[in-house]
Amino acid sequence: MPSRNDPANSALYTQLHRRMVESGEWDRLSTIFSQRLTETGWVDDVHHRSKEIARSAGSEPGKTVRQIMTDVQEYAEGSVPASVRQGLMALIRQYLDSQIDK
Repeated sequence: MPSRNDPANSALYTQLHRRMVESGEWDRLSTIFSQRLTETGWVDDVHHRSKEIARSAGSEPGKTVRQIMTDVQEYAEGSVPASVRQGLMALIRQYLDSQIDK
């Protein structure tokens, strides 16, 4: 997958993001994504896992809040259900296809 940090993709990403925000599509997709994550139990799972990570950090002297947040972020990103991720990608593709046809 091309990186947003790649200069060739950065301008395109910025333009598409701005267009999605201006059209309201970004908020619509964010709402759908949030609802699906809640429905699948992902939100509760990440919440509980975050507590576990924070508790275990208490037994690791010198562990910073930033390191704890990184651990939680890595877990959260890696545990998004494939069906939710694929569904969101399909919605993004539909939006992009509709914009290309215009």
